Amino acid sequence: MNSGESEVVRELRETLGDQAVRSSSEDIIKLMQDESWLSPVLQRELDRRNAKEGAKLGVQAVIRPSSEDDVRQMAAIAARHRVAMTPRGAGTSNFGLLAPEEGGLIIDFRGLTGEPEVKDGSVRAPAGTLQGKMERAARDKGQEMPVLTTTYSVATIGGWLCGGHAGLGSSVHGAVWDGLVEEVRVVTVEEKPRTLTFRGHEIDPLLHTFGTVGIVTETTMRADPLHEWLEVVGFFPKFAQASAFVQEISNDMRYRLRVATAQDEGLMPGLRQLSSIMQPGAGVLLIIDRDQFSDASKLAESHGGSLVEWQVWKPTSTGKPSVAQMVYGHRMLWVKRYLPEAAFCHIYYDADRPDETVRLLKERFGDELLFEMKFIRSPWMLRALGIKNGDSLPAALCVVRNGSEHGKVDEIHAFCDGAGIKYQNAHTNVIEENGLFSNVEPIVRLKSELDPYNLLSRGRLRSAVTRQ
Repeated sequence: MNSGESEVVRELRETLGDQAVRSSSEDIIKLMQDESWLSPVLQRELDRRNAKEGAKLGVQAVIRPSSEDDVRQMAAIAARHRVAMTPRGAGTSNFGLLAPEEGGLIIDFRGLTGEPEVKDGSVRAPAGTLQGKMERAARDKGQEMPVLTTTYSVATIGGWLCGGHAGLGSSVHGAVWDGLVEEVRVVTVEEKPRTLTFRGHEIDPLLHTFGTVGIVTETTMRADPLHEWLEVVGFFPKFAQASAFVQEISNDMRYRLRVATAQDEGLMPGLRQLSSIMQPGAGVLLIIDRDQFSDASKLAESHGGSLVEWQVWKPTSTGKPSVAQMVYGHRMLWVKRYLPEAAFCHIYYDADRPDETVRLLKERFGDELLFEMKFIRSPWMLRALGIKNGDSLPAALCVVRNGSEHGKVDEIHAFCDGAGIKYQNAHTNVIEENGLFSNVEPIVRLKSELDPYNLLSRGRLRSAVTRQ
């Protein structure tokens, strides 16, 4: 025990044991790291705070509960002492969620794990369980999870639900609010914590709200019949042809997809992992039901392109790099190796005329921007963004070549505001600034019930009501 530890840390150590409490500077700083360095905006803010407040940002300890009972005891102690808590999954978020505004405690939920329980149409597991482990368990029973984050091999299910929202499979099955989550168990942050169960749309305010609302301890996810997925790379002379192919295959519900995303000509050289099959021009990264490869190839040919088989997708490493790690949230990891000064903007294209959005941005920013095109079939996101036409949301992670330039991301967002282009702001960790939550009242209301002292991820929900 460190004699310099605070009263709350000493009480946590006495209650949970030494193995659950780490208070050394080395442990704290290590477990405050996430992928927010991908955003130059967040990185500059973190550098500023580190210079002013120190690398620990006032964090007193990292707590690693290993059971729901541990979580309840931890929550009770934190509530009595009114100490802020920052939940942590595997640290794969790029929203800067592990830089707490008021120090306190980092809660490492990776110890809250267990064997997934697979039933017909669902898979249940503690919140610290890796999503890839849940997928493997489901596949062993002839089922699969409809949507996976690209970091499924390391990401916890609770971390993804609270910090992420879309991934492999979203082109068909939508985002986390679209029936993917059947049930969650939540521990309240009170002096006498309660354990509550939420189902259906009751769960919505807990999802992608940066761990602010309540402590998720267990999840039950929907499971669908198993498919055999094939990783495919497409090559097209121009981006317009690649995006037209993606638009058609994504909006034709006969096709069963895990991902279909068109890549700008300027992005393809960064995919060095695919050098053995690389061709000039624009590209498409595709994961499709293996039985539909022939039909997809004919469709690609009708748009002037061709498809090349890469490998059968598996939830475990095959030795070859996976297309699944080149799309969605993973994409900027390889983009930054190719373009170290790059940043990214999450743009949502006009549902009727997605190419018009590309044209407007290209006219203003030219080769500063490199584009992709994908579709997310999410009724929830369409409503949240106020888009009434269309069944599927055309979306992009737009790469900004000189995004590290101060003010460049804000300049692009300001142009989008003026042009009526929807976007999600991935360079903030404040819910009200994210772009998906025009009405935060349901989130505020549930947080006031589950976390009345506003201790979870304090500062991430500016509208939160704090009980004294």
